[in-house]
Amino acid sequence: DSLLELLVLGMYVDGHLADAEDRIIKEFAREAGIQPGYNFDQAIDRAVSSVRQVDLNDNSLRGAVSRIAQVIDEPDIRQTAFEALTAIHTSDADDSPAETKFHKIVVDIFDL
Repeated sequence: DSLLELLVLGMYVDGHLADAEDRIIKEFAREAGIQPGYNFDQAIDRAVSSVRQVDLNDNSLRGAVSRIAQVIDEPDIRQTAFEALTAIHTSDADDSPAETKFHKIVVDIFDL
């Protein structure tokens, strides 16, 4: 759930939701073993619910990523999550300042 939460947060951070971003999250979930259907929908609903509670300012984003980093503590999983996040941010061909800032926060907190 924490991985999906990070990706959904990355999708929401620029205020622009693209179909390509949604497809990347679904693909990542399938690769992580979350099958389409009820379990996937529940996992996405939990992630979206959590993300909606985050103000999109630096302090709140840092707090959310720090909380996620406590759960995702293995370097290889952090790297995989970061690669998926990068794919989300580059999928809409609009690298916004909000996405760039979020990327920097994740790099810093994930120690990448």
